[in-house]
Amino acid sequence: MTLDLFYLTPSEANDAAKALYNKNKFSVTRQLMYSRDNMKLALDFVIFLNGLPIITCELKNQLTKQNVEDAV
Repeated sequence: MTLDLFYLTPSEANDAAKALYNKNKFSVTRQLMYSRDNMKLALDFVIFLNGLPIITCELKNQLTKQNVEDAV
């Protein structure tokens, strides 16, 4: 049994690989809550590839006196 999580960038001459690569689904979710108990716990945004989180970001703003320690 094989489980493909994503399809790699194809070569120009490989039409079958191009078709598979085009099936990849990229999506972005803003304010992703990750706690049912504390609704203030959320990631600012998450980038997904085929439903799997590949990048998470916690953004901070100097105008509201936030810094890297707040992100941690």
